[in-house]
Amino acid sequence: MKRLLLFIILNSGICLLLNGQENSVKNQNKILQDLSDRAALKNIVDTFSILADQKNISKQVELFTENAEVVSKVQGQPGIVLKG
Repeated sequence: MKRLLLFIILNSGICLLLNGQENSVKNQNKILQDLSDRAALKNIVDTFSILADQKNISKQVELFTENAEVVSKVQGQPGIVLKG
């Protein structure tokens, strides 16, 4: 169901973005790359959130690059620090 919904959204997005633009291969490739990048970023954010809900910190850290650092806050104070 998620894949079908994503397919529909991506196809709708392509049609909207191409409306009124020159239908060159370069424009189409850029639009497809932008949509692909957005979908990949959404997937990472969703995965991070699901792992946070599951309290699976070790898997969350695997999503980061080696030099990445995420500092959570609890009531405005620094909390857990996750490093890649």
